[in-house]
Amino acid sequence: DLDEGAYSLVPETRHPSITQALGIVSRSPHQAEAQQFIDFILSKEGQAILGKYGYTSP
Repeated sequence: DLDEGAYSLVPETRHPSITQALGIVSRSPHQAEAQQFIDFILSKEGQAILGKYGYTSP
């Protein structure tokens, strides 16, 4: 059992990798804010946060 908020890495040989995409919906009323979010996710700080939770970037 894992504590709440904890995670366990599954060996890459036990599952296929999951590719996720990021984009802005063309009719979004918040284009600028969405772009700011994407910029943050792609920044060193954003990538470090994602890495903390097991995500990797290509």
